[in-house]
Amino acid sequence: LMTDRHGSLIASALRVFPLTRHLYCLHHLKGNIAQHIQGSLQASWADFTQDFWKAYRAVSPDEFDRLWNELVVRYPTASSYLQEEIYPCRDRWAWAWVGTVFTAGSRTSGRVEVENRVTGVLGGTKKSFSQVFDALNARTLEQSCNDMISVRQSSRRQHPNANLENLFKTVLEQVRKYAGPYALQTVYQQMERSVYYKTEVVLPPQGVKDWGNFNNFDNDSAYVSTAWLIWLIRNRNMSVQHLLKVTHGSTGAVHYIAVIDAYQHVCDCCMGLSLGIPCRHFFQALSASRGKSLLFHMGLIR
Repeated sequence: LMTDRHGSLIASALRVFPLTRHLYCLHHLKGNIAQHIQGSLQASWADFTQDFWKAYRAVSPDEFDRLWNELVVRYPTASSYLQEEIYPCRDRWAWAWVGTVFTAGSRTSGRVEVENRVTGVLGGTKKSFSQVFDALNARTLEQSCNDMISVRQSSRRQHPNANLENLFKTVLEQVRKYAGPYALQTVYQQMERSVYYKTEVVLPPQGVKDWGNFNNFDNDSAYVSTAWLIWLIRNRNMSVQHLLKVTHGSTGAVHYIAVIDAYQHVCDCCMGLSLGIPCRHFFQALSASRGKSLLFHMGLIR
C-alpha cells in the first residue's frame, strides 16, 4: 500500500489493512518537506534537496543514519521537522528499507492518481454509477485485448540477436509463452545487457563458514549493501549457499548475487525484489552457471 502521509490515510490503513506494508509516496513526501522547511532554508534549498536524496539512496540503514546525521547538522533550521516528522518513518520511504519490497517498480502513488483522473473523465457529473461501471469495464476489456495482441506479436517475432536466442533459448520460450509484453521486453533487454558482465564465485576467507559473519567489500554502485542483503536473508531463517560477484567489463561496476538455492536468489540491485523481473546480473550468472547453481522459473516474474 502506497499513500501520502495524511493522518487520516495512516489511521485508516492501520485499521483496514493491519498486516499490509504501508509505504509513503516520494512525490508527496517531497512536497511535505518543501512546505515546512523550504522557506527557512531559502538559498540553501537546492543543496539541501541534493543531500536529502543522497541520504535517501543510502545502501544500508547504518549508512542512512550516517548521512542523515550529517544532513541535520548541516541544516540546523530544518533539524526539528526532519527529526520529529520524517526520520521516524524512514522505513516507509528510504531506499535501504523500501528497495527490498515488491512495489512493481513504483515509488509514488502517481499510477493510482492517473486512474482516478481516467475514472473522472469516463464518469463525469451527469453519468450514473451503472454507466461509469460499464465504461470502466469496456476500457479494461480493450486493454486486455491490446495486451493479448502484443503478446502474440512478441511470441511470433524472434528478436534479431541469434546468439542471445540460443544462449537463453529455454528461458525465452517460457517467457514468450506465459509472460505479458512488458515483462517479455524487459527480460530481453536485461539479457542483452547481461553479456557485458562476467561472473565470479566469491569464496569466504579461511575459517569463515557463514557469510553473515564477514564482509570486506565496498559496493559504491549497489543499491543495497551486501552486508545488509545478507542480514535480511538470515533474518528470514535462510542461508546463503553461494555469493556471486558480477562485474561489468567496461565500467567495472560490481554487483553481488546471494544464492539461497537453485530457485532463489537476491541481487543487490533490487530489481527482482522491487520490480518483480529478473535483472541483467541474474541472467549473466545464469549463463555462467549453466544451470548448476541457478535456474530460471516463471515464479521470478511477478
